[in-house]
Amino acid sequence: MCSQSIKGFDAHAAKLQAEDICHSHISAMFDYMDGIHQSGLETMDTGPYGAIPILIFSESPDKIPAGISADAVNVWNGMQEDLKKLSTRSRRIIAKDSSQLHSS
Repeated sequence: MCSQSIKGFDAHAAKLQAEDICHSHISAMFDYMDGIHQSGLETMDTGPYGAIPILIFSESPDKIPAGISADAVNVWNGMQEDLKKLSTRSRRIIAKDSSQLHSS
Protein backbone atom coordinates (compact mmCIF):
# COMPACT_ATOMS: atom_id res chain seq x y z
CA MET A 1 0.00 0.00 0.00
CA CYS A 2 2.88 2.36 0.75
CA SER A 3 4.25 2.24 -2.76
CA GLN A 4 1.01 2.39 -4.74
CA SER A 5 0.30 5.26 -7.07
CA ILE A 6 -2.85 7.23 -6.38
CA LYS A 7 -4.95 8.36 -9.32
CA GLY A 8 -4.97 12.07 -9.99
CA PHE A 9 -1.47 12.75 -8.64
CA ASP A 10 1.82 12.85 -10.47
CA ALA A 11 4.17 9.98 -9.54
CA HIS A 12 6.12 11.88 -6.88
CA ALA A 13 3.02 13.30 -5.17
CA ALA A 14 1.30 9.91 -5.35
CA LYS A 15 4.26 8.24 -3.59
CA LEU A 16 4.23 10.87 -0.84
CA GLN A 17 0.47 10.49 -0.43
CA ALA A 18 0.74 6.69 -0.25
CA GLU A 19 3.52 6.89 2.35
CA ASP A 20 1.40 9.29 4.41
CA ILE A 21 -1.52 6.85 4.32
CA CYS A 22 0.76 3.98 5.32
CA HIS A 23 2.23 6.00 8.19
CA SER A 24 -1.20 6.78 9.62
CA HIS A 25 -2.19 3.09 9.53
CA ILE A 26 1.02 2.04 11.25
CA SER A 27 0.65 4.80 13.82
CA ALA A 28 -2.94 3.72 14.55
CA MET A 29 -1.81 0.11 14.95
CA PHE A 30 0.89 1.08 17.47
CA ASP A 31 -1.56 3.29 19.38
CA TYR A 32 -3.99 0.35 19.52
CA MET A 33 -1.29 -2.02 20.82
CA ASP A 34 -0.14 0.53 23.43
CA GLY A 35 -3.75 0.87 24.57
CA ILE A 36 -4.09 -2.89 25.01
CA HIS A 37 -0.91 -3.01 27.08
CA GLN A 38 -1.92 -0.04 29.25
CA SER A 39 -5.41 -1.45 29.77
CA GLY A 40 -3.93 -4.76 30.89
CA LEU A 41 -1.65 -3.04 33.37
CA GLU A 42 -4.55 -1.08 34.82
CA THR A 43 -6.75 -4.13 35.34
CA MET A 44 -4.16 -6.75 36.28
CA ASP A 45 -4.56 -6.43 40.05
CA THR A 46 -8.23 -5.44 40.31
CA GLY A 47 -11.26 -7.29 41.61
CA PRO A 48 -13.06 -9.34 42.46
CA TYR A 49 -16.02 -6.98 42.78
CA GLY A 50 -18.60 -9.22 44.42
CA ALA A 51 -22.06 -8.40 43.04
CA ILE A 52 -21.23 -5.06 41.44
CA PRO A 53 -22.71 -5.17 37.91
CA ILE A 54 -20.12 -5.24 35.15
CA LEU A 55 -20.84 -4.92 31.43
CA ILE A 56 -18.09 -5.95 29.03
CA PHE A 57 -18.49 -4.62 25.49
CA SER A 58 -16.42 -6.50 22.93
CA GLU A 59 -15.81 -6.16 19.24
CA SER A 60 -17.15 -8.87 17.01
CA PRO A 61 -14.77 -11.87 17.05
CA ASP A 62 -15.73 -12.76 13.47
CA LYS A 63 -14.30 -9.45 12.18
CA ILE A 64 -10.61 -10.35 12.29
CA PRO A 65 -8.48 -7.57 10.79
CA ALA A 66 -5.86 -8.55 8.25
CA GLY A 67 -2.57 -9.44 9.90
CA ILE A 68 -4.12 -10.56 13.20
CA SER A 69 -3.76 -14.28 13.83
CA ALA A 70 -6.65 -16.50 14.88
CA ASP A 71 -4.59 -17.44 17.95
CA ALA A 72 -4.39 -13.78 19.00
CA VAL A 73 -8.15 -13.44 18.56
CA ASN A 74 -8.72 -16.55 20.69
CA VAL A 75 -6.46 -15.20 23.45
CA TRP A 76 -8.25 -11.83 23.34
CA ASN A 77 -11.68 -13.49 23.55
CA GLY A 78 -10.48 -15.60 26.47
CA MET A 79 -9.36 -12.48 28.31
CA GLN A 80 -12.72 -10.85 27.63
CA GLU A 81 -14.46 -13.91 29.07
CA ASP A 82 -12.13 -13.84 32.10
CA LEU A 83 -13.37 -10.32 32.88
CA LYS A 84 -16.80 -11.81 33.56
CA LYS A 85 -15.29 -13.65 36.54
CA LEU A 86 -14.69 -10.34 38.35
CA SER A 87 -18.34 -10.11 39.42
CA THR A 88 -21.24 -12.44 40.06
CA ARG A 89 -23.37 -9.96 38.08
CA SER A 90 -21.37 -9.54 34.91
CA ARG A 91 -22.37 -9.76 31.27
CA ARG A 92 -20.42 -9.64 28.02
CA ILE A 93 -22.05 -7.92 25.08
CA ILE A 94 -20.55 -8.48 21.64
CA ALA A 95 -21.11 -5.64 19.20
CA LYS A 96 -21.81 -7.60 16.03
CA ASP A 97 -20.07 -6.47 12.83
CA SER A 98 -17.72 -4.22 14.80
CA SER A 99 -13.96 -3.97 14.97
CA GLN A 100 -11.49 -1.50 16.46
CA LEU A 101 -9.16 -1.90 13.52
CA HIS A 102 -10.47 -1.16 10.08
CA SER A 103 -9.26 -0.12 6.71
CA SER A 104 -10.46 3.08 5.13
